[in-house]
Amino acid sequence: MGATGFILWFPTVVGDWAPVWLIKVSELIHFYEAILATLAILVWHWFFVIFHPHEYPMSLTWIDGKMTLKNYRHHHEKHFRKVLLEWKEYKAGKREEKRLSNSTLLFTKTLSENNLDPDAVFDKELENDPELRLWLENKLNPEEEGDKQR
Repeated sequence: MGATGFILWFPTVVGDWAPVWLIKVSELIHFYEAILATLAILVWHWFFVIFHPHEYPMSLTWIDGKMTLKNYRHHHEKHFRKVLLEWKEYKAGKREEKRLSNSTLLFTKTLSENNLDPDAVFDKELENDPELRLWLENKLNPEEEGDKQR
């Protein structure tokens, strides 16, 4: 797309050093690649956003930007773990507030604006997910993990 796009963007410059048929072939390739890209967007995006059985009839996140915590964890588990770790480090005094990432501040602010206590939400997730709790303990106390293995 990039090469054919440049050829179509500057046809007079290309025509000075390359045969004219190169411009016509580039136009053809660019046209069909655009059709392919459009179909890919329609088929894949529409399926995974609208018609996928887990989303049907559609995810309303695109309207209000909100999703359930369960859905968030399913789609963004790595991000949730990062936010959880930063928040727990902050609460334990291992991280200053100014060193919290913007996503952690935004996540906890959103919880607070919806009358939810971030600590209570995180504690409930840790209570219901033993694997997450073990992961967090290992991240917060990495030296203890080495002692357990000896």
